[in-house]
Amino acid sequence: MRNEVLLSIEQHIDCLISSTCSIKTFCFKWQVIREKLRRLNSDLKSSVHNSRSCKNSLLEELLQDLLKAVSEIKMLADHCFNDSYSGGKLLMRSDIDKASSRLDILSKRFSEAHASGTVTYPEAIVVAKPAAGASQDDMRFYMNDLFLRLRIGNLDMKVTALEAINDILNGDDKHLVALLLDVEDEISLLVSLLSYSDVGIQERASEAVMFIAGFDSCKAALIAAGAIDPLVRILEAGSTLAKVKAAWTLKNLTENSDNVWSLSANGGVTALLKLTRDAQSNAELIYPCCGVLQNLGVVTEIKRFMIDEGMVSILFELLTSKDEATRIQAIELLTTIASGEDIIKAEIVRAGATEKLLKFLNPNIPHSLKEREVAFKAIDLIFFSASNSLYCLLGSRFLGWVLFFLNTGEDSIQEVVLKAMLLLCEASEEAMKAMGDAGFMSLLVKLLEVKSSKVSEMAAQLLVKLVSVQKNRKKFIDEEQNLKQILELLCPGDDDVKEARRFLLPLLTSLTNSNSGRKKIATSGYLKKLEKLAESDVIDAKKIVRKISGNRFRSMLNGIWSF
Repeated sequence: MRNEVLLSIEQHIDCLISSTCSIKTFCFKWQVIREKLRRLNSDLKSSVHNSRSCKNSLLEELLQDLLKAVSEIKMLADHCFNDSYSGGKLLMRSDIDKASSRLDILSKRFSEAHASGTVTYPEAIVVAKPAAGASQDDMRFYMNDLFLRLRIGNLDMKVTALEAINDILNGDDKHLVALLLDVEDEISLLVSLLSYSDVGIQERASEAVMFIAGFDSCKAALIAAGAIDPLVRILEAGSTLAKVKAAWTLKNLTENSDNVWSLSANGGVTALLKLTRDAQSNAELIYPCCGVLQNLGVVTEIKRFMIDEGMVSILFELLTSKDEATRIQAIELLTTIASGEDIIKAEIVRAGATEKLLKFLNPNIPHSLKEREVAFKAIDLIFFSASNSLYCLLGSRFLGWVLFFLNTGEDSIQEVVLKAMLLLCEASEEAMKAMGDAGFMSLLVKLLEVKSSKVSEMAAQLLVKLVSVQKNRKKFIDEEQNLKQILELLCPGDDDVKEARRFLLPLLTSLTNSNSGRKKIATSGYLKKLEKLAESDVIDAKKIVRKISGNRFRSMLNGIWSF
């Protein structure tokens, strides 16, 4: 049986060497592959001739792996020769490089199988993990043994070695991890196992690669080893566990925008969209997939492709997920998709974003603070910058629910709401008028007295913006209690004045733009306190006193001239 496989491999290699001579695209890379094939043929014959057992299961496995690799490289070569390669030159070059690396790994496996002696047998003794405090040489020997078993061991030996490697990567011994990652060619070997046909090997290799992707210093090595393509293939056809690990790995790798295009070229975007279509299934998988898509969404061309493939409707479905983390990730991804382009924002609004996002602000529906916070950010980005979308928002129950949270919410949600309302003021004067009509100003005055200094200061800042609109200013001054309360807060005692005046004086300054505002401040009984602040070189207090005094002087002149 072995001789038949060997003959078949030799025929395939000879045919492949011959056919690649005529390929004109990346001809130097194909020349390198031909040299590696010739060396492999020599190593193969040496390993078979020196095998100690005609029933050596390891050698049979190596022969099958080589036959599969040569067959797949032959298909790649045929596509390159016939100009029928559909992935473009970028993907073609990547696939040729991966084929070349695959031959290197196989050649090394055959050489080690020939030289390793008893390690080629399944029953070989497994080196025990060194005890704590062991020498560096002992630990390095242990690491080398693990990776040797991965290269030339049978299935059981590979599983055992991978479990030991994952135990190290998942452990607390950082020194041991550093040694593991320092073993020669270890990352390339682990990446090659991602394409292994055995599900157990693939799952354990996916876990190891996921841990390694968490080390910034190793990400470039994973990319150089060609990790993107097998990870995408796992997303397409791997087990659920392997898919989860692959998605987390890609999330880490695509934090570098240079790797985004590589994932896209290997069909990663389509695979990820397919996995996220069912909002109710496997949140453990959907969450990291959304994380990868969020990294991809920063590239305009990929973002547009995602939208064309139905990304918005997928996200709307994910907003109904039973898993809170998935809902939050979906809102954040929707925000990323919407950023930067008004056309996309308009498309999202037309698709029904108003109803989908506002439900997270409905006080009658239980949602976490984090959900409401990211929903406010999404609403800010999508609705506040376009007048048509803003009118749609103001025509909903949005302002009423905002008032509810300002009136009854905790400090944390009040801060989120106030920040959003400050941004809304920047977006539109009509929005400020709507807020004045809805009763925001009297509630904001009450918030000036809360214990949270951040809430009270943001409330004052929002009041300043609202009273800058003449209609709101008149309404504010006409309500007698508003101005009285501000003056009482400004001048309760000398110890409190310094903190209070920082955000209350700008509010009073804005109110002096109105004749009735100046008159009420002048007759309030607090003018002397303001004059005292002005004498202390407080700029806002000087402005207020100057406006009121100038107005009184003009009144006196008008009285004299009237005689």
